[in-house]
Amino acid sequence: MKISLNQTFLIYKNQTPNRVYEVSRNYTTKPDTVSFKSANVDKEDAYNLRNIKDLTCACCRKKMIPEADFEKLKAKDFEGPAVNVLKKLKPYYKKMRPTEKTVYNLLCRASRKDPQADLNTLIRKRYFYHLSRLEEKQLKIINNIITEAQNVSPQTQKELEKIINKTKEIIFVESKEYPQKRGRIIKEFAKLKKIKQDKKEISKILKEIEKLPSAKNDVDAFITKYKHRGNREIGQRLLSTALPTLDHIIPKLKSGHDEFGNMLVLCEKCNSERGSIPYPIWFKMHPDMPDNIQKNMDIIIKEINLGRLKNFDNYPLEVKNTLKKVTQHCKKQYELNIEKLKQTTDTTHSSAD
Repeated sequence: MKISLNQTFLIYKNQTPNRVYEVSRNYTTKPDTVSFKSANVDKEDAYNLRNIKDLTCACCRKKMIPEADFEKLKAKDFEGPAVNVLKKLKPYYKKMRPTEKTVYNLLCRASRKDPQADLNTLIRKRYFYHLSRLEEKQLKIINNIITEAQNVSPQTQKELEKIINKTKEIIFVESKEYPQKRGRIIKEFAKLKKIKQDKKEISKILKEIEKLPSAKNDVDAFITKYKHRGNREIGQRLLSTALPTLDHIIPKLKSGHDEFGNMLVLCEKCNSERGSIPYPIWFKMHPDMPDNIQKNMDIIIKEINLGRLKNFDNYPLEVKNTLKKVTQHCKKQYELNIEKLKQTTDTTHSSAD
């Protein structure tokens, strides 16, 4: 495959002119944001559902941070020396997701060496080190794609060469301040979908480019991205992926309804990663999820039985019916167990049907 990547690129024109790299021959991406208004349902009921104590994510089974706890943290709580801010966030440490835990520990170590620095200062001091590591990971993935595409047709070679050149520009030429680089690179590679040939090879290429590090799964990407953010946003970001959100079982893009019977409570990280992937496919990608849904629903049922969660008496049955509906063509239809729910009647109909 004749793709001219066999050359050297200067990474930092002004900062580190001696550091160079050589590239050897050998479903919908969502923005990295958090939205609490994830559904057009009764806001108070949705708020109560997202504030059940120690509720586990229906996807990963990790405990989530109640929204009310998150809202107690004001802007001033994130300002000043990072060592003080991190102490305030320590009670939430066990519920942070893996990437955020690692960043939290990194910032704790850095704050002990520089006790007067705020969060942004600590991030900026580590920026170039993590940017270097991030670019190495990006280059490795691009090299894997080149290797994967050795036997594609001339048409695919030509289109891929254009995409690779554009990717070089995004990574090496554009300002480091330019946002959403990962998303735009993936969008460039999505152009390969238009090619009718080489479907198998193109599918492998698209899967490989999805492995590009993001701020939600990679510490280097996190530091690189949040170098440009304020103290409050950095501090909130350490917690935000563990917040509860409402995930549509049948995506809105597939005519899914804004009703509680069509929703599960997932942490923001899992909700964002799923996007609009159908649940039967998502179950295959996450084989533990059926059990994790059951754990999630058992906690919710307990709250309903204790009278602490109003207006949700029919919720477990409605979710059960929706999950049964979306898995009806699977080898094993999913059956949610709601026997623990008091006064359950099989005559109640799901609004999601």
